Amino acid sequence: MPQPKKRVLRSEKHEIDLAKSLQQMQDEFDKEISEEIDKLSKSVTELIDQRAEILYNILIEKLPEQLLNMSYKDFLEQGPPIPSSVDNHNDTIMMVQSIRNKVKNGEASPKTTTKYQALKNLFK
Repeated sequence: MPQPKKRVLRSEKHEIDLAKSLQQMQDEFDKEISEEIDKLSKSVTELIDQRAEILYNILIEKLPEQLLNMSYKDFLEQGPPIPSSVDNHNDTIMMVQSIRNKVKNGEASPKTTTKYQALKNLFK
């Protein structure tokens, strides 16, 4: 005949100690995880900054000094971009040119004219 199972009585103190111990372990692990996340975030940010600097230097390496020192307003006043066989124009410049042409030709609404004047003042 099988022996009856013994019931192990747990004291409340033991359960409280276990709960405190588990909470303490969880807090320690949370702290370690937070520190690791901070370290990784910092290293990722530094890596992005380094790579952006390298990319920036590669992009401006061959550009003429005059273009690098030119203000954005002067750049826009240069006229349309050099035509290329590829249909990949800068949408912002194309939109500003379109609005400018409408205002100059008198085809723009008063609201569009007001917005164009505000935009023009931003580039002064």
